[in-house]
Amino acid sequence: MRTRRPATWTACGLGLGLLASWGVTARAEDKPPVLVGYVQKLLPDRDGGDREVAVERARVAMKGTGNWVGSDAHGLFRVQLLRSTRLGQSIEVEVEGVPGWLLYQPADGRVVVPEQPQTVKLNLLPKGSLRFLGSQGLASLLARMMSEAKESARASPAVPPGSAPPPVDLKGPMQKWASEYGLSLAQVQTAVDKWAQEVLSRQQRDDEQVCLAHYSQKQLEQAALCFDELGQKDVQELERLKAQVLERTERAVRRFVKAADAYALRYDFAAALAEYEKVERWAKRDGSPALWAKVQNLLGIAHAELGIRVEGESSRVHLAQAVLAYRFALEVYSKKDLPQDWARTQNNLGATLRDQASRTQGLEGTALLAQAVMAFRSALEVQTKQDLPQDWARTQNNLGIALWDQASRTQGTEGTALLSQAVSAYRLALEVQTKQDLPQHWAATQNKLGNALRDQASRTQGIEGTALLSQAVSAYRLALEVYTKKDLPQDWAMTQNNLGTALRDQVSRLPADSHVRKELLTQSITSFRAALEIHTQPAFPIDWERAQTNLARTCALVPDDRCTADSFANVLSVNPDWSEGYGEAYVRYHEKLFLFAEAYALNRAWLDRHPDDLAVWTNYIESHLTTGRLAEVSVLLAKVFAKLSPAEQVPLLAIESAALLGQGKTTEAAQKRQALRALVVAQPAEFRSTWAFGGTRHFLQTDPRFAPHRAQLLALLSALEQPNRAAIFAALDACCLDAVQKP
Repeated sequence: MRTRRPATWTACGLGLGLLASWGVTARAEDKPPVLVGYVQKLLPDRDGGDREVAVERARVAMKGTGNWVGSDAHGLFRVQLLRSTRLGQSIEVEVEGVPGWLLYQPADGRVVVPEQPQTVKLNLLPKGSLRFLGSQGLASLLARMMSEAKESARASPAVPPGSAPPPVDLKGPMQKWASEYGLSLAQVQTAVDKWAQEVLSRQQRDDEQVCLAHYSQKQLEQAALCFDELGQKDVQELERLKAQVLERTERAVRRFVKAADAYALRYDFAAALAEYEKVERWAKRDGSPALWAKVQNLLGIAHAELGIRVEGESSRVHLAQAVLAYRFALEVYSKKDLPQDWARTQNNLGATLRDQASRTQGLEGTALLAQAVMAFRSALEVQTKQDLPQDWARTQNNLGIALWDQASRTQGTEGTALLSQAVSAYRLALEVQTKQDLPQHWAATQNKLGNALRDQASRTQGIEGTALLSQAVSAYRLALEVYTKKDLPQDWAMTQNNLGTALRDQVSRLPADSHVRKELLTQSITSFRAALEIHTQPAFPIDWERAQTNLARTCALVPDDRCTADSFANVLSVNPDWSEGYGEAYVRYHEKLFLFAEAYALNRAWLDRHPDDLAVWTNYIESHLTTGRLAEVSVLLAKVFAKLSPAEQVPLLAIESAALLGQGKTTEAAQKRQALRALVVAQPAEFRSTWAFGGTRHFLQTDPRFAPHRAQLLALLSALEQPNRAAIFAALDACCLDAVQKP
């Protein structure tokens, strides 16, 4: 009996938090970024500009790493940065190995790691050049001076509370910088003062140089207020940028999700999963927990869909990933703060745990089902009938499936109780999933209710069990009011098969002489044949085999031997090693229907796959007689005779004798009968043969080749059907003694 997979849910209506960062970050598994550029000297040209001259063997490194590389003859260098360095990040580089020359541009060696492939230029000036006292150089100097002054103040003795702070010492850092660049302190001081006056006289005030100018003039409060104002403006810009990034991230997520939805509609769940993994790269838990949880839920759904469509280890991995993703989402989706998202994710988790359990044996599988039931019950704490009736009904339905699966693994009263709970869950779902409002859901639940009731009946004796079967039949018939052959053919066929099984189960509880028995069997057969109108072997091989098997076993109860034999033979065409099917089909073809060619074909096909099956060899030899292959009977019997028991040897000697008579070999036939009699003599008193001669008797009665010997052969067969050795002897002496003595 087939059931639908529990529905999964996506989380909707999420409020999105702010992302922690919006730069392109190098992922841990990516290679470290590389900074590429040129080192060059700036020399004056005739026009008063700069002539760029490449510097060979300059040593370049990211400051503080010690990872020095040399420049080539063209001044080209390639510096591998730290793995944690982000594209777009500002870093500092150092240049050494060019005596008498210092880095001029960029100031302080600060460069931005390019996001697009491009090179940077490191320009050098001779030590002592007054160009170091330009605007950028002085701004860099003052920023360094502020930092060094702060460190110097921290190293100084603490100032008592209420005392005035000591004066700021700018002379020391300025002298240090002047010496480094080959300049005098007076040159630097004059340049700084002039620069500060120019900056402070500008109309434009929102410039960091203004703040540094205040600092250079020891106007510390103004410098502090200036920097604070700029910081506030930066914060405002950050908030604006964050909002833009959030909006763009949300839009990207929405688009990736739509792409995934489109792939999912094509049942290309691998492509859908790839889209969700793109989303996961941007939706970070620390930046936007709700968005991250939503993505985890979507990832779980994609993994779950893949997990039920692949086999083996791949299935196990995908389902495990789905469970993990749902559990991650539940770390954010709390029952208190986001109850509906929490409940829907619990439902998704339960569905996937059930899928895991269906692929897991033993105690582990049972434990997974218990977790699935727990997840569905958790969801129902939020999804109430009053507030969320349709969600409540769907989850009741899913709970019923999980309980039914649990019951299939549980024996005794506990298993029966689980089935009762499954029935209750389905009946509750039907309170919302009505035929009028949700006809297909109603029909699906009626079908599952029928399955649970039928299983419940199989564990329940007496009138109560009979009543449960009647309820199962009613549930299936109700489902068929919506599941029509025209509109929903596959569901119609599935339910017809289930109905046929329940009707046959009803028959098993009736006495053999009940007048209702035949009518129920007829209805059951009609249902199985209806299912086979849709469940054809090419289109639905598994369902076709199931319905054929059900049809065969039901026809056997009628009995309808032709229906039984043909149906078992049909199943053997796709399941050729099914011994029960072979035996049931052979007995009917050979012993009851006298379709000897069909019986012969069954034997031949079986022995092609099972050449050492002695029981079938005996049938095979007999079917050579009944298909007129008389000359081959003795040849085949000689191959296996010594391997057979006396109970098989005796009737086969009779069959060989008949085959010889059919060929006109009366002397050889008499010898076989003598051997037969001697073999019986050697047996114990309780010896008997259980061989059924229905098919052989019919063949001998109808084939004209045996007319002269027909009475004798039929009497011989009857003698071998006697209940013990003495009775067999008496019958042989009465019918066949003269023939034995005088062939």
